Amino acid sequence: MPKERRQRLPGDYQVKKGLLFAASRLSTEHLGVVQTMDASASTTPFRTPAWSMMADRCNRPRRLASGIKAEGVLRHRQAASLSWALARLTASASFCGSQRDDSQKKSSKSDRMIMALMGVLQLAFLVRFLSRPALSGFITASAMLIMLSQVAPMLGLPDWASKGGIVNIVRHHLTYLEMTSPATLCLSTVTLLFLLNAKRLKTVRFLKFLSDFKELVMLAVSAVFCTFYNQQAKADERIRVVGKVPSGLPNLTFPVSSAADLQLMKELVPGAILLAFVVFLSSFAGAKKFAMKDGYQIRAFNELMALGFANFLGAFCGSVPTQVGLSRMGIAHQAGIKSQLGANVLVGVVVCLGVVLFSRYVENVPMCVLNCIIVNGASHLTEFDQAVELYEYAQNERYSWKMRGEMFTWIIGFSCTLCLGAFQGMLAAVVTSLVIILYQVVNPDIVELGFRERDGEDTHSSRARKWMALDRAGACREHGILVLRMEGPLFYANVERLQEWVEEQELDYSERSGIDNSLDGIILSASAIPFMDTSAVQTLSALIKTCAGRGTLFCIANTFGTTGRIAADKLEPLMLAALKTSYLKTQLKNSASIDDFVKLVRGHREALDMRDERPLRLVRCSTLQAKSC
Repeated sequence: MPKERRQRLPGDYQVKKGLLFAASRLSTEHLGVVQTMDASASTTPFRTPAWSMMADRCNRPRRLASGIKAEGVLRHRQAASLSWALARLTASASFCGSQRDDSQKKSSKSDRMIMALMGVLQLAFLVRFLSRPALSGFITASAMLIMLSQVAPMLGLPDWASKGGIVNIVRHHLTYLEMTSPATLCLSTVTLLFLLNAKRLKTVRFLKFLSDFKELVMLAVSAVFCTFYNQQAKADERIRVVGKVPSGLPNLTFPVSSAADLQLMKELVPGAILLAFVVFLSSFAGAKKFAMKDGYQIRAFNELMALGFANFLGAFCGSVPTQVGLSRMGIAHQAGIKSQLGANVLVGVVVCLGVVLFSRYVENVPMCVLNCIIVNGASHLTEFDQAVELYEYAQNERYSWKMRGEMFTWIIGFSCTLCLGAFQGMLAAVVTSLVIILYQVVNPDIVELGFRERDGEDTHSSRARKWMALDRAGACREHGILVLRMEGPLFYANVERLQEWVEEQELDYSERSGIDNSLDGIILSASAIPFMDTSAVQTLSALIKTCAGRGTLFCIANTFGTTGRIAADKLEPLMLAALKTSYLKTQLKNSASIDDFVKLVRGHREALDMRDERPLRLVRCSTLQAKSC
């Protein structure tokens, strides 16, 4: 294809895809046919909420589905700031706002203001506790819940029978399946097969448009089919259609119009806080999933501000709480939406025109086809491959045991979301992640290090030796010196474990080498210690003094940043006091690496031998506690 033609393609491509997605969204959201979990209400169909784009990515080019970097998309993103609020205003408020009771309306207004306040207070950092495995497990289970919630309508079961979903029917009311509508089941099967296999039509030149517009084509064909079929079929054999659709835009009203409204909102504040938290977490999880999938970044603060103020303004229209919807994002992604022009602007315009002018033309659209479109979109949201990857990490013995915690987090997020619901699953995944992080911080990995022998012409090299975990192949222990590395911050919760580990290693060395032998030195590599608090400094100070009393020199190597400055100011004077000669003290000030401190320990041992000093020894007492004797 000529270069000039390729550069013109993205704009037309996005217009066609935007029209397609707008039509499917008009049929699914405005008509209220999707009654799934928390994902049934949505903000942006594919990207992040519209307002966040102005602050984050309006000046950054993005690669389209065809692999073409379209610089012209930049100006389209700048025009998308209020489009999704317009879509929610027209698509949801007119249908859902009139069917909720007064308390539900006031609750939604409360959670809108709370979410906006959360954005102003910059509470978006809460999403940092949402780990990648927790996000993956939640998204996968949510996608399965979305698909399962559509099965009963696809079978043609009546509303009263499909209450609770297909799982509840199979477990408790298996006889309800006898009410399955053969015509609805056949139409659902044909629709689903067509949607799943439409991509194969791209190879046929004259049928490529069927693949690009598969959802819109299926809606039009099925609507024509149901128009004639339902006229000929019996009343109990007809395929359920959308029916009469309310038209027009909602009226603007002030959310609080009386003292009773204000009192009711105060009573609903606790529930509104919970709802705002759920909306934000689930929305960010959905947006983050597609951000990682398509290789762009999102900012949690922008997401929270967009959701908060979009909901706040939506309260004046009586709309339902706005959030990112997994099913809508899946449909948009399958339709090929790759820009804010297609995802927001065209969607808002088409939905507005649809609810005002063309509502009567969708009356014969079959409900089961809409359910199939949602199933097709949600089927691509599952991330079982992520679970397989985590399992491989957990099974690999070369990695730390901490990798198993991520697999456990994925399982908890997936199973709790699937069995208990979206909020419970998200909360369980976040709590599990926090517990695992807390356990890992309190029980950090402490590894004894050994050096690798040089071979060949490298034997007499002046380069520093390579230090590695002692259990690695080729690692050798430095005689008389304990070299260890701690991985993680050193603070009040884990410093005692470090002290106990060091004393246990001293006792083991004495028992292996003879009761009269003790370690010449202990070298702590701080290359993996980004921070230490005052409790750690005090404990290390005491450890340096007690080791010096036993003739063992305690040193800290490879320090950096804050840890290095604290060690130089607070701990180095104590190490200098343990040295016997001015030459060794000068050598300490010039030491940095493990090899430098090994030479220092050797010199310190020679100085003690020349003085013929016999320091105290560390022995194992009957209480199984180590202490100086």
